[in-house]
Amino acid sequence: MGLAVLAVVGILARFGDREGVPRLLELAAQDIGVYYMQLDNRLGRLRGQHLKASLPHGVHIHAVKGVRSYRNYLVEYPRTLMQEYIRGQHRYGILCDSDTVFHPDLLKRLTMALADAGPRWDALHMCPGCLWGRQQHDYTWKRTPERHVMASWFRPAGQGRVAAFTGPNSCWVGGPLAVFTTRPGARSLLNDYNAMQHGLTPCDVTLNRITVQYPQRYFVAYNPPLCVEKDRGSSQH
Repeated sequence: MGLAVLAVVGILARFGDREGVPRLLELAAQDIGVYYMQLDNRLGRLRGQHLKASLPHGVHIHAVKGVRSYRNYLVEYPRTLMQEYIRGQHRYGILCDSDTVFHPDLLKRLTMALADAGPRWDALHMCPGCLWGRQQHDYTWKRTPERHVMASWFRPAGQGRVAAFTGPNSCWVGGPLAVFTTRPGARSLLNDYNAMQHGLTPCDVTLNRITVQYPQRYFVAYNPPLCVEKDRGSSQH
């Protein structure tokens, strides 16, 4: 992909006047900060290299050092990534697992997806595993749902590039976890996460509940997925 395409991609839909979200959004690689939890071992560093290789030139990449613990794996690391991004200066953030591999035409596809999300989006979950065929397929950057996925679980928006969850189901927002957001959106997501996270409830369960409860603010990338898990379901973040 040429650097001209990577430099600036304009969204072709107008957004509302919500504070922190400009009326016409322009997505520039240099405005995006990517935050991921990196375990301090050989495998963690190797996964980080694959993640970086899949990202567009110009994005800012932040490896947040993680401690391998049961509670950290289940609960804390999404909260840590949200807090790190909010404290930073980047206009947009991608908060993700270290084994994420992004779409080769990420900025263009992300731009098109956000145009479908409407004026009040807070976050877009970029790669729900059940929609790209986690643990079943070699990915082709087309929507290849797992056999148990039901169309009634989703309500597509706009041109069908994103969708809202319609209720409890067996599809997770993660697999891998990867969220695109703004700083105001991250604050909203963090507040919702803190309000709905209890005990050792796994983070993906909590994020699913948030996505179901607030379908006007939280979306999933529906067609196509915007990233996949490098090991197709056999790895951890």
